[in-house]
Parts: sequence; C-alpha cells; structure tokens
Amino acid sequence: MSELDADNYGQLLGEIKQHIRSAQYEALKAVNQKLIALYWEIGKSIVNRQQGETWGKSVVKNLSQDLQIEFPGIKGFSAANLWRMNRSCHLSNCFNPTSRIKRATSRTRTNS
Repeated sequence: MSELDADNYGQLLGEIKQHIRSAQYEALKAVNQKLIALYWEIGKSIVNRQQGETWGKSVVKNLSQDLQIEFPGIKGFSAANLWRMNRSCHLSNCFNPTSRIKRATSRTRTNS
C-alpha cells in the first residue's frame, strides 16, 4: 500500500465530514417539520372536539396524563404544551401550516 498523500487525505476527510453534517442537518430538519405538523394536528383535534362537543378544560389534562402514560419516553405532552398546541391552531385559524413550516425550516440553516 502506498503512502497516503496528506493533502488528498485531508480533502477526502473534509468532504466526508461535510456529507455527514449535511445529512445530520437534513434529518433534524425533517424531524422538526414532522413534529411541528404533529403538534398542529393535535391542537386541531382538540379544538375540533371542544367546539363540537361539550368538553371542557379537563379533557386537556386527561389527554396529557394518558399520552404521558402511553409514551413515557417522549416529552412534550404536558397539559401546558397541549394548550400551546391548541392555541397555535387557533392563531392560524386551524389552517394547516405545512408549507410555511417547510419554508421556515429551509431558511434556518446555519453554516457549520
């Protein structure tokens, strides 16, 4: 095996590291988009049920407790967060923000 050319090796290593960072960023961005869409859907479901039924505020507390039992390793389902999801849906008039989410997350890339 021949001796490694330090310049070529450094260039290869740099390219691979950049590919890894880029893939990590794209994966995080995709996860964030999905989570925002999920939270919006949860908020919409709560809004729709509260408008169409005679459900009061206690339903959010019950949902929070049941979701935390079902998904113990996932944070974000506290009653306060469910109320935030509900409020986000109200603020957007329950208009699905998926296209806005994609535009916003595509603009937030920082150079690594």
